[in-house]
Amino acid sequence: MPEDPIDLIRLEGDGNSVILRITGKEERKPPTEANALVGEFVVDTPFVRGTLKTWIFPEDLRQGQQALDLLDAGQDIAWQGGLMESAMARIVRTTDHGGYRAH
Repeated sequence: MPEDPIDLIRLEGDGNSVILRITGKEERKPPTEANALVGEFVVDTPFVRGTLKTWIFPEDLRQGQQALDLLDAGQDIAWQGGLMESAMARIVRTTDHGGYRAH
């Protein structure tokens, strides 16, 4: 039986939101590779809406936990070295006329 999607990250404010939603699991081949969580970035703003498929591996989650532990200890952190920025750049692109569109 499939499980319901889980919102791993949810950033919201002033009518804008970015969500990293986990939608399932993908078995990797060969068997020596770690399975991956499958998800999507969901962007919703007054001027653009879009989704982008993504995969999260066990090491990503370990690094995320370490980053949250450092944040909890009062330190500045970074996680996924620009993953969110990269995803946003692929979802939202400026058109020739100064508008935006989702891909």
